[in-house]
Amino acid sequence: MLNRQALQWYAMIVCACFSGMVQATSFCEQTLKLLGVSGEGANGPCMFWVAEDLSGECGESRLIQVVIQTDHAGLIKSPLKRHQDWGCVGEAVALLEGPETVPLKKQDLSWQDEDGQIRLTVPDPNQALHERYLKAADTWCSSAREWNVRMGVQGTLCPSVDGSQLELLYAYAAGYYVNYRIKQVLYVPDRALLFVRTEQKQKAVGMDTMHGFLVLRVWPKADAQN
Repeated sequence: MLNRQALQWYAMIVCACFSGMVQATSFCEQTLKLLGVSGEGANGPCMFWVAEDLSGECGESRLIQVVIQTDHAGLIKSPLKRHQDWGCVGEAVALLEGPETVPLKKQDLSWQDEDGQIRLTVPDPNQALHERYLKAADTWCSSAREWNVRMGVQGTLCPSVDGSQLELLYAYAAGYYVNYRIKQVLYVPDRALLFVRTEQKQKAVGMDTMHGFLVLRVWPKADAQN
């Protein structure tokens, strides 16, 4: 039988260990870069190649390939042997056959192409949904991935395009898509696809960043309703 003093010391040790687990931080900082888009034919798969570097305790680099088919999207991750050692990976992706791409430029609160045919607008802030995330972070949600798995599309705010309707095809699971900033938009006109890279100020419980990217299909509103 443990005496009273021994029990007190035991309780203090358990509490200290538990506190350390809850407050553990890894400081994993993401850097995302779109290397290119590949694919051949109007009906074939379209592939987005993204480089991701993770610093902090993660210390990993990986090549992300998002494959967009007609009715679904897939993901392939290939970790590099050495952190940030990309070598000629970007040059190799640039050699792949790919569709025409059009970068959109930031104009105040929207992103537009040079001809003004596409105008993408950042979603309005949703403080109620963000407060829901903060409450979840105090209980069950330690990362954007856990939030996205449980919340699904209800936990993701998508941008909008004037005169069109957007269909979310893929959202990178490591990103938190509420009250985010847009850092890059690329339009693939032959496939009616948009690549949107996001930056998130809010950090996860472990002080990890929650940046990400979305792939969306652009539908004329008349077609989307039929």
